[in-house]
Amino acid sequence: MVLEMRASTQVVIVDSDDERRIALAAALRRLGHEVQDYGRVPESNPSLASAEVAIVAGQPALTACALYRRTRRARFVLALVEPEQLDEALAAGANDCLTTPVTPAQVAQRLRIARGTGSLGAGTPSPAPGASGDELDGVVPQVSGLQLRAMFDSLPMPVAIVSAAGVFLQCNREVERALHQPRGAVVGKTLTEVFANEDLAQIFADLQARGRMRDQELELRTRVGQPRWVAAQARWIPSEGGGYAIGTFVDITERRATEAALRASESSLRSVLQATPDGIIVHSEGRYLFVNPAAMRQLGFTDDAEIIGESIYEQLVSSEVDSVRARIQKMICSGEPAGPRDLQFQRANGEIYVGEIVSIPARFDGAAAIITIVRDISEQRRIQSQMFLADRLATVGTLAVGVAHEINNPLSWVIGNLGLLADEFDNQVRMRELPGHDPVAVGASRARVRELLGRAQEGTERVRRIVRDLGRFGRTDDAEGQVVDIHALLDSTIEIADMQIRHRARLARNYLSAGYARGGEARLGQVFLNLLVNAGQAIEPGAPRENRVKVETRDLDDGRLEIAISDTGCGITEDVRARIFEPFFTTKPIGEGTGIGLAISRDIVASMAGEIVVESEVGRGTTFRVRLPPATEDVPSPKILVESEGVRVVPAVRVLVVDDEPLIREMVCDALAKHEVTAVANGRDALEQIIAQDWDLILCDMILPELSGVDVYRELEQARPDALEKFVFMTGGELSAKDLRLPSGAAARRLEKPFSIKALRSLVRAARPSEG
Repeated sequence: MVLEMRASTQVVIVDSDDERRIALAAALRRLGHEVQDYGRVPESNPSLASAEVAIVAGQPALTACALYRRTRRARFVLALVEPEQLDEALAAGANDCLTTPVTPAQVAQRLRIARGTGSLGAGTPSPAPGASGDELDGVVPQVSGLQLRAMFDSLPMPVAIVSAAGVFLQCNREVERALHQPRGAVVGKTLTEVFANEDLAQIFADLQARGRMRDQELELRTRVGQPRWVAAQARWIPSEGGGYAIGTFVDITERRATEAALRASESSLRSVLQATPDGIIVHSEGRYLFVNPAAMRQLGFTDDAEIIGESIYEQLVSSEVDSVRARIQKMICSGEPAGPRDLQFQRANGEIYVGEIVSIPARFDGAAAIITIVRDISEQRRIQSQMFLADRLATVGTLAVGVAHEINNPLSWVIGNLGLLADEFDNQVRMRELPGHDPVAVGASRARVRELLGRAQEGTERVRRIVRDLGRFGRTDDAEGQVVDIHALLDSTIEIADMQIRHRARLARNYLSAGYARGGEARLGQVFLNLLVNAGQAIEPGAPRENRVKVETRDLDDGRLEIAISDTGCGITEDVRARIFEPFFTTKPIGEGTGIGLAISRDIVASMAGEIVVESEVGRGTTFRVRLPPATEDVPSPKILVESEGVRVVPAVRVLVVDDEPLIREMVCDALAKHEVTAVANGRDALEQIIAQDWDLILCDMILPELSGVDVYRELEQARPDALEKFVFMTGGELSAKDLRLPSGAAARRLEKPFSIKALRSLVRAARPSEG
């Protein structure tokens, strides 16, 4: 059965929305209620003080809530508010809320529900003659203090009633247990006798003013002397006697102890971090939260105020930023630590240093953060690089006799052919001096000259290849992450290693992969050379037709590139195989090995995100497999064949030649005599010429007086970036591609010394101005 409000119920409506207020008032009057409606909060009068229900809405809603709840003593306050005002309305004193827009029917239904559940409180309906004045009388008769205590004791949580004067009027047994008090000892005590908070009076005043208290932390005064803390909830109930508070609380002592322990732990952690010799950086959302003294020294700062709150990316080399962002995002998503890696930092003075970092997601000062440990390993990496180079050169050194032999052979060929050429020239001179010389004989002599020149060029080309291949292994500043043509690198390495292998075994190749990987060319060449030399040394000399060293490549199912180097040598025993990657472990005789070649090879491959594994069987041979990540981007296009020489008109090209060797300048000028060629001997003059004039082609040596070739290139990046597209380094192998980029992002061009006239003229043809 629906419960209707009695006709004598007095309702006050305060709403600045005239249309809504008038419609609601009319609807409630039709239901038999006595309704007064106002567009703003009315002045006080006796009729308003007797209102049982106050409905407030519009602009004065929150003010009216407080007024009718605390001053005018409405039994039930219903607020009609926007959704975001719900909490404010309840805090201001509303018993219930409806979110706008609302209909009169919804308001009437909410009043019926409040009526049926007793939410209107005692005295809401006007008592009929002879009635007791409280509809709960039939269910819960007027109770005494003892009866109320019995009712409270049935509740499982502490409950107490406190007067406006701050005196406990009633409580249950749970309150007494919390205070370690006997039954009945709490009633009559004041708040200050129970709670130790210094601002207790203000807390109680705020409760009376706001009508509600939530999660207020209070310290209990207990008999056992141990401090106890509770979180209290309370409501203030206005009444004719001044009102009272009814509330409960939960014990939070252990929670506070845990929080205190956490703070102490964080304080201890901070002390440890301060004293750690490694750099410690704590950061969140890309900004510094904490930097220990060691990290301050690494970064070149003296006061942490200079860096706290700033972006962590400001101290990173720009090329590292994207990978660090991705690393941090992965840690945030997974919650897992990030393993060690090398990272380039920039000190406050601009100096670059290498730090090995490990990062751990953690909580710092109560907030989620990342703790990064940084160890400055610049010196370690420098020594390691020197060690790698020393091993590389030591490996080449073992081939020195073979290299000398390989160079002496073509040099002997060149010298011999040049001697024959000189004789042939003498012969031509004698023939021309003879009266009526034979043209056929002169033509044959010319053919002989061309043949001898061709042989000499073939010999010099052989020497050039040997020097080029050796040059690959002497570079110290190898750029990591570049695209490496594995097959070309293997061919060069085989050319060097073959000098030692050819007397021991046949060397075979089988290239089945795409052939490009990411890494460092010189360091990978060092790995392949180590493995090839080891393969050769595993085979006894004297029977090359019966033994084999094989180099194979293939693409694995997981996308990686595998290079397998196998031999038919003596094989490796199981106990030796377990130690072959240990530094300074070797089974070779003194003078044949240092014991660090394989250890360094493994480190090099691992630094390129690859792996090296070994398979061996005693008496049958060994296979080393190097697996590397493939290069799928920036792979060079197939090389275009150099166009053949022909007799045709070539538009003149403006060429600047920069080389401190007069013979090279003269040779280039002679070779390009049909073009407009200017030659200078130092970098300073070259820079002035390039800035002042436009050139179709700039041929620049690497090592120059005053300014090196790289210095000139760097200056042009700022002064004439358009000239970089015309720039070609003439290099004997000392050029590293690291950071030498054109504005388009392509690598700087190079012409390796020694170079042929054909290669030189091909560059000039490619650089000629467009016709038409």
